[in-house]
This record gives sequence, C-alpha cells and structure tokens, in this order.
Amino acid sequence: MPPDNRCSIQDCLRLFFKEEVLSSRDQPFCSFCGRKQDQTESIQLLKAPDIIIIHLKRFESDDHGNRKLTSTVTFPLEDLDLSQYTTNPSTQQLKYHLYAVVNHTGTLDSGHYTAYCKNPVTQNWHEFNDAKVTSISEQKIQSPAAYVLFYNCVNFQWAQ
Repeated sequence: MPPDNRCSIQDCLRLFFKEEVLSSRDQPFCSFCGRKQDQTESIQLLKAPDIIIIHLKRFESDDHGNRKLTSTVTFPLEDLDLSQYTTNPSTQQLKYHLYAVVNHTGTLDSGHYTAYCKNPVTQNWHEFNDAKVTSISEQKIQSPAAYVLFYNCVNFQWAQ
C-alpha cells in the first residue's frame, strides 16, 4: 500500500505489478555464465480470471513493531480495469465488478470483521455483522476498514 493516507486501488496495483530489480544479496544465479547477476522481475496476468480477490495489506512490521495501516483506499464498484497488467490486453475481457468486501475494524491486537455483499439477483448490498444482516447503500461500501475486495469479471455468470 502506498504510504499516503489516501490512495486508489490502481495505486496499489501499480505497486504490486511494478518491475523490480534483484541486486546485491537478492541476485539470482545465472546458469549460463555461472555467476550471480542483477535481474529484473515483474508479474503479469497471462489469463484473465473470472474472479479476482484483492487483499489490502493493512498490517505492517518495522523496527518499531507492528501496526495497522488505516489509509483510505478508493476502489470502483464497477469496471475495475486490469488490462494494463496482462500480457495481451486486446484479447481478454479485463473489467470487473465488485461483489463483496471484508472489513476489519479495531487494532492489530483486537478487532472485528464484517462483510458487505451484493446480491446477484436483486443487485442490493447487505452488511453481514455476526448474526445480523442489514441492507446498506452503495455509499457505505467505500471505507477505511476495507480489507479484502472480491471482484467478478463483467461477463461472469453465477450458477443458478
């Protein structure tokens, strides 16, 4: 997650898919020349999945201990575009719609999980909080408590 107090899901995805240079102690061994060499690595989607789950890194460890990150991450409810992260964007449908969010409130040591889920038939959003289920508006979905995002491909068909 970017270090700012507010970022977009696209900012997070750019960091995740960013090309990295492996150097110093991370250098891989080259079987061709017989030495360790600097190398770049990157991640790309070879095939668009029907469902994509995005886990936001909300917990961090450093020299000062562990802490929860409370940055607000904005994310689209519809048309999340992953085309720039695939090897061949022109041949695949890479737009996704949000259908569920897992939220975490509280601290690193103590917290509570809730979920927002969209009914695929009625298209209405609901909050699941322990044994209580309530209808909610789309405006409530964007929250600093968002922890795991669930998207399905635009053309995805739920089993009947």
